[in-house]
Parts: sequence; structure tokens; C-alpha cells
Amino acid sequence: YRRGDHRFGVGLSHHLSPKIDWDWIAPTTNFDDATGVVFEYAWKRLSFSYTDMDYESAPNTFDASHFSVKYTSRR
Repeated sequence: YRRGDHRFGVGLSHHLSPKIDWDWIAPTTNFDDATGVVFEYAWKRLSFSYTDMDYESAPNTFDASHFSVKYTSRR
């Protein structure tokens, strides 16, 4: 949705075969595919987005949510 210089968006993000490589601390942890929802607000060239997502590796669930800030040099 766009209103003047303001833009709002909602979408999906899908991560295929996510894993964490712990190097020498612990063995590599593999997770199931994960899907999350993304919310974004942008004003002119600056945007903020939040992704709400969980990674699962039975029987544990880990919060993989994150916030990001982006600046684009073009419109």
C-alpha cells in the first residue's frame, strides 16, 4: 500500500533448510523449513522491516525473528 512518500507492506518469507554451524562449540544444528510473516514500512528511501519466524528442530523451537533497516539509493 502506498500513500505519498509512505509505503506499507505485508508478505511471506520462506527459509529452506536453515542450519547453524557452531564451529567447535557444538555440532551443526539443522532445522525444518520455516515460513514467517514480514511487515514493512518505508518512507522515501528508508525502510524498516520485521520478520516473525520460528525455527524448529524437534523437540526444540527457536525464535528466528529479526528487525532490519534498509536505505536504497534509488526509488
